[in-house]
Amino acid sequence: MKTIFLKRFIPVLLFGLAIVGAFATNTNNASSTSMSHVQGFVKLNPLGTVCDTPEMCTSDFGVICTVGDIPNGTQLWGKNSNDRCVVELYRIPQ
Repeated sequence: MKTIFLKRFIPVLLFGLAIVGAFATNTNNASSTSMSHVQGFVKLNPLGTVCDTPEMCTSDFGVICTVGDIPNGTQLWGKNSNDRCVVELYRIPQ
């Protein structure tokens, strides 16, 4: 009787563990795709020492972050550790 019970119980248990594992993996993937939002700055001089702050961008690769029209707009930059606007930023997907 124990053998019949175990033969039926073990596959059900393994199936349940597989489902739990699938949901746990899906949750981790969703949180890892979240974007890091960064303040974008308009570079007001070539060295990037003077900046203006118009909108948020992301550091995740994509379309260049601009103010205004994408192909003709002014590019926005992120600040580096020396507080200069020289880090290329990307548009946050809509």
